[in-house]
Amino acid sequence: QSTTLLHVKLAGWTQLKQWNGRQATGLKQLRKLSLADCTALVEFTVTLPALEEIDLSGCTQLPTSALNHLKETSPKLKQWKLDAGNPSWAA
Repeated sequence: QSTTLLHVKLAGWTQLKQWNGRQATGLKQLRKLSLADCTALVEFTVTLPALEEIDLSGCTQLPTSALNHLKETSPKLKQWKLDAGNPSWAA
């Protein structure tokens, strides 16, 4: 019997620099993810098709390409929490 994770909170993990698909095995049903204040995060290339909510506030090093990846691979994503202070997200 396997366990399905629906919510993962990694907020404040300042040592997290990258998170890619190899590290996200078994998270295909994940609906809510908090990476708030993961200040060293510079890469996010995880495909989370069931994701509905994400908190990226305080992720000041995360490039716009990570947001684009989320838009493309998470069709159910409706709620974003972003930090307007990230210079790479400026319009």
